[in-house]
Amino acid sequence: MRCILFVFLLGAFVAKSQYVIYPAHNYTSKDYGKYIEATIWCADQNKQGVMFFGTANFVLKFDGSTWEKIKIKDNTWITSIAIDEKGIPWIGGENEFGCLIPTSNGFFKYLSLSDKIDKKKTPVNVVWKIHIIDGTVYFQSESGVFVYKDSKLSTILPKKSFHLSFLVDKNLYVRERETGLLKINNGRTELVDRDSIFKDQGIFSMLRVNSKSVYIFTQFEGIWKMSLPDFKFEKIVSPNTEILNNYAISGARLLRDGNIAVFTLDKGVFIIDQNFNIIANSNNKNGLLVNGIKDVIQDSFDNLWLATDNGTCHLEYSSPFSDYNDAGITGNVNDIVNFKGRFFAATSDGVFIQNDIRDNDFFVRFSRIETIHKKANCFIPVGDELLIGSDEGLYSYDGNLKLVIERINCQSIAYSQKLNKLFVAGVHGIKAYVKNGTWVLSDNFLEVKDIITKIVVDESDEKVYVWAGTKNVNVYVLSFQNGSIERVAKYDNNFFLPEKGWAEPFISGDSVLVCTQFGLYASEFVDDPEFPDFYFNKVESISGKKINKRINKISDTKERLYIYMDGDLGFFDKRNNLKYVSKTFLNVDVGRVNAIYHENDSVSWIGGNDGIRIIRYNEKIVKKYNFKYPTLISRVVVKGDTDYTLFNGIFYTFEINGEDTVFSIVDAQPEIMKPVLSYNENSLTFYFSAPFYEGNGKMLYQYKLEGPTEDLSDWSYDRKAPFINLFEGDYTFTVKAKNVYGVESEICSYSFTILPPWYRTWWAYTIYVISLILLVIVVIRIYSYRLKQENIKLERIVKERTFEIEQQKEEITAQRDEIEDQHKILSVQKDELEEIHGELTDSINYAKRIQNAILPSEEILKTGFPDFFIVYKPRDVVSGDFYWAVQLGDKTIVVVADCTGHGVPGAFMSMLGTAFLNEIIANANITSPAEIMNRLRNEVIKALKQNNIDRTQMKDGMDMVMICFDRSTMTVEFAGANNPLYVFNAPGQESDEFGLMEIKGDKMPIAIYDKMDSFVNHSIKVQPGTCIYMQTDGYADQFGGEAGKKYKYKPLKQMLSQIHEKPMDEQKIIIENAYNEWVGLDGKSNRKYAQVDDITLVGIRI
Repeated sequence: MRCILFVFLLGAFVAKSQYVIYPAHNYTSKDYGKYIEATIWCADQNKQGVMFFGTANFVLKFDGSTWEKIKIKDNTWITSIAIDEKGIPWIGGENEFGCLIPTSNGFFKYLSLSDKIDKKKTPVNVVWKIHIIDGTVYFQSESGVFVYKDSKLSTILPKKSFHLSFLVDKNLYVRERETGLLKINNGRTELVDRDSIFKDQGIFSMLRVNSKSVYIFTQFEGIWKMSLPDFKFEKIVSPNTEILNNYAISGARLLRDGNIAVFTLDKGVFIIDQNFNIIANSNNKNGLLVNGIKDVIQDSFDNLWLATDNGTCHLEYSSPFSDYNDAGITGNVNDIVNFKGRFFAATSDGVFIQNDIRDNDFFVRFSRIETIHKKANCFIPVGDELLIGSDEGLYSYDGNLKLVIERINCQSIAYSQKLNKLFVAGVHGIKAYVKNGTWVLSDNFLEVKDIITKIVVDESDEKVYVWAGTKNVNVYVLSFQNGSIERVAKYDNNFFLPEKGWAEPFISGDSVLVCTQFGLYASEFVDDPEFPDFYFNKVESISGKKINKRINKISDTKERLYIYMDGDLGFFDKRNNLKYVSKTFLNVDVGRVNAIYHENDSVSWIGGNDGIRIIRYNEKIVKKYNFKYPTLISRVVVKGDTDYTLFNGIFYTFEINGEDTVFSIVDAQPEIMKPVLSYNENSLTFYFSAPFYEGNGKMLYQYKLEGPTEDLSDWSYDRKAPFINLFEGDYTFTVKAKNVYGVESEICSYSFTILPPWYRTWWAYTIYVISLILLVIVVIRIYSYRLKQENIKLERIVKERTFEIEQQKEEITAQRDEIEDQHKILSVQKDELEEIHGELTDSINYAKRIQNAILPSEEILKTGFPDFFIVYKPRDVVSGDFYWAVQLGDKTIVVVADCTGHGVPGAFMSMLGTAFLNEIIANANITSPAEIMNRLRNEVIKALKQNNIDRTQMKDGMDMVMICFDRSTMTVEFAGANNPLYVFNAPGQESDEFGLMEIKGDKMPIAIYDKMDSFVNHSIKVQPGTCIYMQTDGYADQFGGEAGKKYKYKPLKQMLSQIHEKPMDEQKIIIENAYNEWVGLDGKSNRKYAQVDDITLVGIRI
């Protein structure tokens, strides 16, 4: 549903179409309980701002957030409520009257007074009115006026029956059927209607309007004036009173500003002044749900609450806004204009025109002009016609609509009186038209190539300037001199405008302002023929108000400069030193403002994406924003195994008056209502609200719990504050609210005490101290007893130990003599072992010399390979690794082998392998590595007597790498037993990530094995510079480094790939240094690792 809001600034209406329609918010049984009767009969407000409403069986209590239902009696309509100065609500209903009194935990409960009456003798009937005069309460029904004073009831009975009663100042009047208007004095009635004017016509309200006059409102016989003090009656006759007569007046209420709210059964509520001019009418067509109104009150914020046939309605009487619901306008409003007394709205759905207002209708409706099918953007009145710009063309309206220019996109139009030209801007740029019977094209400004979104004409100078804004922040200015175009200038960031975004110009007095998404820019004229006419200055602030944000709209009047900035609407008041005012708009969501139209100095229309709003401001009625209002702690709930309400919002005090208790509702928590809670009740949730009803309950709250912690919460819309597992101590919960206008409420507080658990009470601590003292005494006595027993035991032990020591001394002497004899024997054995160790060391060293003698000399390797190195590091004195070489003509055979075991066993195996190799070469004269290894395997098996039965024999043998280099053919043959061959720079080789070719050996040793296939011979071509590396597994398996892990083959291959082009002797140094660093022999590491295996690595460059 599209919402239309009318707001008048300063002044009264000038036509029936501008009747005020106040913003209304309806509350029904959907809000306060679907099972509760819809009709609300009466209403009142207490001094805390809480609203009370009467309906069937219940009194409803509303604090702005929460509805509470207070049960009265079944089958009882609550028809009257009055709250006295002590805050006690007095209740009247069908055959019932009484009051609400507070309970110890802050609830209201009903106390019946009518039960004290013998209803068979004096029936109560419906109590229609309750009046309170100086503490005396009058309950008026048809059957009598029941007076409650000093806890006693008396009755004033009618001759026939009473109709309704009224309180004027402190005088109580009652109309009696078939008698007339009576005044009650000292429990007696006095007829003041001597002419019996009102004996047969009902009076529904009496209002004291001045010191000498009281207005009397009847339902069908008009309005009368009662003159005081002589009680003369005069009927008031005017057209407006006759209008009111047609709608069954049900009551009237004098408002604080002197106006009168007249409520009816057929037409809602009328607001009239004391001259009976109708100011406004709120009914079911402009905000109310129904027309039947039972009661009206004015709350502490000057707004109205209506008791209706369908719930209650909060009418924002004090608001400067008027709310037109469903006025017929749809779409986003782009422009507004008043043409010949009727309003027009250009929206995204087309053009809407104000309907004629029928008699006795007090609201405005619009209808869509069906001819315009697309978005309408702008209006401009020119003479007797209204020009309308839309996406599909330019239209003219003079009572009838006609298309002026077809197929032209009109985003903005402007008219120059001096030039008599109409400027049309849109996606086509800018065009000018003149009227010669019809509108014809006069100029097409081809220099303007951008899409124009806004165009204005400045005629304040002798020149005429046409300003055009675009979507890409460019501003065009067309200068006219003596009716002719003088210049078309384009202004961009070179003239101090922003670099991006949009730009829209607006006329403000004699100046042109440019709105952009980065703020407001003011044009500055430059009188220089060599320079364009204008440059721009950014406006940082106006009267201290920063305006450096997105500016969508500016509109100027004689008294105000309106500005729509970054989603907020406000104005600078020219009558008050350009003071910025925005609070007026905070309670109304105007949406994105697209258009501002000023009908006159008093009335402005604002159009946006949410429809139309009109702002009104009456100099006689100033909207008050700084009302004092409380925040209420509406409920405190103790959380536990079973939750219960500790407090329900009512603070009270009481006095004992004889046999009666007199209660007073108070604002602050009295001492008697400060609860003391057990430690099991240390989790509480506070619910709070603020009885400020404007803004549809958009209240912010801030609270803190003063006690062990005093953290202040952030402002939040949440209306509850839970606290869990509080420690013992004294606490005060405080809360305050902030309304939609930013005004903070008074602070409300609630204090309570949480007792400690029993084990942290004073008597528990006393028991703890006494128990501790007793425990110390007991411990001391036990310790003393044990100390005595220990001394006795110690004396006994000393005697026993002394005897044992004497015996042990004799035994030790004997053992000493025996040890001396054994020492002499061990000395002899030591000398014998040292002699044996020396002989063994000499034997091993001699074995080392034999092993070194067996190894081939470097001269043999130099014959076949001038550039080579050998890294040979036995783990022990003798090695299980060996290398071997032989030169046979142009062929050189090289072997690197790793025998099983280390030290002497490995050395024996290496000597055995060397002997067998010499024998195979000498006897067979073969050079194929695979064949040599096959024969070597057979010799090893025979020599070690290996067979397939004893699998432990498979551990004895050797791993081997063997190559045969043929210099004549530049080929290398290779065979391997478990060990690979590394080759760099072989022609046509397929290398890995390190640039080397790895030729893997056969997965079997030179020994008996599960698999006894022949070794495979590999042949590769080599070339000068080819590097070949043969090694055992000792280097790769060496532990070291920071983590103490194996060196592994990948780092070895990476190192060889980095150094293989260096000379072989340099490579040897690098490899040995890398080893020393790895095992910690370089002196740089705190950790050193022992060699775990024999190491042999041979490098050869072809």
